[in-house]
Amino acid sequence: MDNSAALLDLTNLPWDSSLPTHIIFDVDGTLTDQESRTSPQTFQALRDLTAAGIKIILATGRTFGSSDIFLKKAKIPAKLVCAGGAVTWNNGKIAATYHPQSAVKTAVEYGKSHGITLRLESVDTLLLDEDAPYIPPLLRTASEGMPIARGDVYKAAEEKTVKVTFCGRKELLDNCWEEITERFPGTVRGHASFIDVPPVGISKWTGIQKILQEEQLDPAEGLGVGDSGN
Repeated sequence: MDNSAALLDLTNLPWDSSLPTHIIFDVDGTLTDQESRTSPQTFQALRDLTAAGIKIILATGRTFGSSDIFLKKAKIPAKLVCAGGAVTWNNGKIAATYHPQSAVKTAVEYGKSHGITLRLESVDTLLLDEDAPYIPPLLRTASEGMPIARGDVYKAAEEKTVKVTFCGRKELLDNCWEEITERFPGTVRGHASFIDVPPVGISKWTGIQKILQEEQLDPAEGLGVGDSGN
C-alpha cells in the first residue's frame, strides 16, 4: 500500500490567492510525531503562516495548560479549542463547559470496574487515578511537561471537570469500545491508548464554531488540517 501523500503545487493552489483567511490545525498526530513531539520546522511553518496574516486556530484534545505551553514554544498568537471542544481561549478569555458531577462519577465507576485508568481534566489541571493500573507512555509528552497530579478521582469528580479520559492498553480499550460509546455519547478515540469523554453536546466542532463566530470568520474561507477522524 502506498501511504505517501500527494504534494501541493504551491505555485498553483486549488483556491483563490486571498484564501485561506484562517487555518484550523489538530495537534497530536498532525503537528506532532508519533511520540507527540513537534519539530522546529513545524513551529517555523506556523510562524510563517502567522507572518503571512493567516489566523491560526488549534483544535485539540489537550488541556488548556499544555496547549498554552505549546503556543509559547511555537511563539504564535493562535486561538485555542482544548479538551475536545470543552474549553476555548480567545483574546485572553477562557470559556468552559463542564460535565455534571453525576456523569463524572458514572464514568469513574465504569473505569474502575473494568480496570481502566481514569484521568480527569479541569481547565488547567490533570488528575490521574492514584490507583492507575496502566499509564500510557505518551501521557507526559502530550502534556508538554505540564504536571500530572495523582489522587482520588472519585472524590475529584465533585470538582469542575471538562473531560474524562479512559486510559489503557489497546486490547482493553478495544474490548470496551462498543459499550463505552453506548454509555457515554460523544466519545472520541484519537489514540489507541486514550478514549476521551467530553460533556454531552460538546465536540471540537462546537468549540471551533464559537471561535469562528467571535472572530467573524467564514468557515468557507478556512482550511482544516488533521489526521484520523479530524
